[in-house]
Amino acid sequence: MAHHQFALASGRNIGVSVLGDPLSSRLVVICLPSAAAGAFDPNPEVTGTCPARIIQIDRPGYGSSDPLPDDENPTVEAFADDIAEYLRSVTSQADALTQLEFGRAAVIGWSFGGATALALAARYPELIDRVVLVASPRPRRIRSGERFSAIAELRKHGIERDFRSMKASLDDDGPPSLISLGVDDSDPALEPLGVRGRLERMLDAAWVQESAGLATDRLAVRSRDWLDRGDEVTQKTLLVYGARDVLASAKDAAWFERHIASAHLITVPGAGHLVVIDAWADIVDWVCRGDEATDQGVKDPQLRR
Repeated sequence: MAHHQFALASGRNIGVSVLGDPLSSRLVVICLPSAAAGAFDPNPEVTGTCPARIIQIDRPGYGSSDPLPDDENPTVEAFADDIAEYLRSVTSQADALTQLEFGRAAVIGWSFGGATALALAARYPELIDRVVLVASPRPRRIRSGERFSAIAELRKHGIERDFRSMKASLDDDGPPSLISLGVDDSDPALEPLGVRGRLERMLDAAWVQESAGLATDRLAVRSRDWLDRGDEVTQKTLLVYGARDVLASAKDAAWFERHIASAHLITVPGAGHLVVIDAWADIVDWVCRGDEATDQGVKDPQLRR
């Protein structure tokens, strides 16, 4: 579960988890896939020495985050707005209490989380300086339901029009599994001690309110306001894809390369949809550089498997 809750101005609470250095002035936000919540750490050994405060926020209906009011339609941009409100609050409180000055933050979007990351970067360039998209399908594939959140079964729910009916249908399917995330059980990334357990805890945290979060995600992608946000992203962007990933392919990576002016692609040989684990050391190193740093070395990353 999330480490604590933050109350938005609307009164709705969101679950917030913090990894890395809790005293660092360098902020990094991770947007998790659908069916994911809580404090997921791709590699605790790397994260433990990371010179950044790594923040994960549960989307509405997941983990420790309240569901949306019945009269509020979910949108991907609203997910981004929640993160922006939290970042502004953290920055203002730190300035008032400790005189600690924060620069702009980095955002990492893994799988479906890439949609939120794109919306956040495009909508709030004054808050975000770097973007990483990890195994993220291109936007129109997500909206169409194709491989949505790596759960192919969700296609059959496309006719559902409201939250209650969507949630009821998804509740019947039961809790998500590693297969639901698009993770092949033979993926070498699962071999290190603790990886499987951390992923399963992430899935369990997402199911605390049953499928409320999944249903909210599925409805949010129906809005069209976030589809072409790639063209509005001006920040330096790193695209990280696994060569064996069947859910987010080279075609998806190529789409982002075409639409994001400053995008740079790295492909991890042998990696699948868990490429976030395979490449975590390089991702952390890149996002910690900040908006004033150069990108020397990114063209030939030392990926650690």
